[in-house]
Amino acid sequence: MVDIIGFASGVLTIYAFLEGLFPGQPDGPSATVRVAVGLSGSEGPDGGPDGPLTSPEGSFKSIRIYNNNGEFLSASPDNVGVDDGSYSDVTLAQQNTQQAPYVQIRVGDGEIVCLAYVSVTFSDGQKRAWDGTWAQPLGLDWYYSGILVSENDQNTGECIWMDEFVGTIFIYMPAFTGAGEDPNPDISAYTGERGFRAYTFNDAVGEIALPTGQRKKRAVKQADTRLVITDRPDHSAVRLCESSNSRGPSLVSLAEGMFCNMATRELLPLCVGDLTEDCFDVSTGNSGQRVASASAKETGFSSVIDWTSNAKF
Repeated sequence: MVDIIGFASGVLTIYAFLEGLFPGQPDGPSATVRVAVGLSGSEGPDGGPDGPLTSPEGSFKSIRIYNNNGEFLSASPDNVGVDDGSYSDVTLAQQNTQQAPYVQIRVGDGEIVCLAYVSVTFSDGQKRAWDGTWAQPLGLDWYYSGILVSENDQNTGECIWMDEFVGTIFIYMPAFTGAGEDPNPDISAYTGERGFRAYTFNDAVGEIALPTGQRKKRAVKQADTRLVITDRPDHSAVRLCESSNSRGPSLVSLAEGMFCNMATRELLPLCVGDLTEDCFDVSTGNSGQRVASASAKETGFSSVIDWTSNAKF
C-alpha cells in the first residue's frame, strides 16, 4: 500500500492509493509509467458511448523519466494512446537501475486530455503516484475524473486538463507520497523543481508560475453541452460551479440535491416535493423518467453521462 498526498474534496490530505492503479514490476533496468484519463460514463440509450468529457481521451506525445539529479534516463515512443476512462502502461528501458523520480508528460499536438493520475513502478519495485486533484489548488483547469483512487472508496479523484495551454507537466513523484505525517499546508512546498511544474504548449516554452491565481483565464472555444448525473458525495455541484478553474459538463449532484450549469455558473436546487419553481427538474417532465435515461432531444443536452451507483462502467 502506498499513501499519497492529494486534495480529496478540496482538502489537503493523505490517503491510501489503490494498489491496482500501479503498473507491474518491469523486467531488467527500467521503469514502468501508467497514465490514466478521465471517465466518460456508461452506455447511452442507443448502445453507444455517452461521449467523453470534452474529449478526455487522446494521446500523449511522450513520457520521459529522469534520475534524482534531473538527468535524462529514458523516453517512450511517440504518441502513447489512452482511451477515455482507461490507462496505458509504458515501460521505459534504462541503461542502469537508477530510480526515476522525475516524470515528464507531454500531451499530443491538438489533443485535449483530462489526466486523472500518473503512477510509476521503479526497477527495484518501489512505487510512487500523483493524481489530478492538484489541478484545482494550483489554479489549473480540472473536472471530476470518475475514477476510484482511494482504498476507502471515498475519493474518485479529479483530472487536470492538458491541451495547447497546459501541454507539459513535470512531476517529482516523491513529493506527493505520504511519509506518515501531516502534509505541509504550504502549497508552494509542492511546486518548483522538487514538486510539480506545468508548461504551456508542447515545446515547454513559457512556464506557468504556480500557484497561478494571477494568470489570465484561457478562452474556451465551445461550451460543453453534456450533463453528468452522479450520486457520489464527493462530486459536489456547488464546488464545481464555485471553482474559478473548473471546466467540463454541467452536473447534477443527487447527494447534494443541486444542479450546476457550467455554461452560466448558475446553481439550482433539484425539483422535489413542493419545490417546482426556480429549480432543476431531473425528470423529462413528460414521462417522469430520470434525465440519465432520457433521450438527448428530451433533455436539451447533447448526451447524459451516468455516474450513479447503478451505472455500468
